Amino acid sequence: EMLKERGILDDTIVVITADHGGQFPNIPVRDSEVHRVDSFVDELYRIPLIFYNTKMKAEEYKGLVSSVDINTTLLDMVGIDSPSTFRGGSILSQGFERDHVLFENQGRGPCHLKYKPIKICVRTKSKKIVYECQPNIGNRGVVIEAFDLSVDPEEFINLSSNKDFISTCTRLIKIAELRVTEILK
Repeated sequence: EMLKERGILDDTIVVITADHGGQFPNIPVRDSEVHRVDSFVDELYRIPLIFYNTKMKAEEYKGLVSSVDINTTLLDMVGIDSPSTFRGGSILSQGFERDHVLFENQGRGPCHLKYKPIKICVRTKSKKIVYECQPNIGNRGVVIEAFDLSVDPEEFINLSSNKDFISTCTRLIKIAELRVTEILK
């Protein structure tokens, strides 16, 4: 209403998002405090992302979106090409589809690559792994969590010890290893 009263609503893009998710009533709430600090369950990482402009047609995007797509999408909305250094894509581009998203953390407190493990989560629409790399050992880590989201969308069945399932996650593991390598540069 304030933008409308000032006569600038038509020339404004409103973005609503967050830096992390929360627990929603329709998703099971985890009972352990560790899930609030050191976890990659979707209920903590699924965040709202709304772009609003009076010239845009309302529609829901059902694909995967990463936070790195926000700035590229905004530049696309105002007709500016994004720099080649941007990793994201514009969700408004015809045929845009993100194959996977990455999450990373080192748990509670400040990041410290020398003393704390790096945890990388790689998620596609159907699979999710959490890869942990201990400090000072390069990019070689282990999958500590793995989920088949097509049969377990709430992520309660950890398949990290299921060799058959892990063998189907080789590409996701390579993505996690590459990201650890980038972090440690």
